[in-house]
Amino acid sequence: MATESNDPPVYEGTVGMILELSVTENHRYKGIGGELLIEIEKIFIIKGIKRIECMVSDYNEISKSFWFKNNYKPYNIMCVKTLR
Repeated sequence: MATESNDPPVYEGTVGMILELSVTENHRYKGIGGELLIEIEKIFIIKGIKRIECMVSDYNEISKSFWFKNNYKPYNIMCVKTLR
């Protein structure tokens, strides 16, 4: 699932946001995620979008490995605290 965002205004133009990209466990490591990502990126390129963002849990090593392999780099750190 991917979308466009104009927020926050510090960015020049529209930002592409990948909200969800997943492949079921039985189908991983077959290039499916990479193919999905290529298609999403093509759509953003056609729309003139130059920046793509996604969020990945620091605890999800499989997901982090996928994004880093596809040349996505860490940018922001989200800090979380659970209150009781």
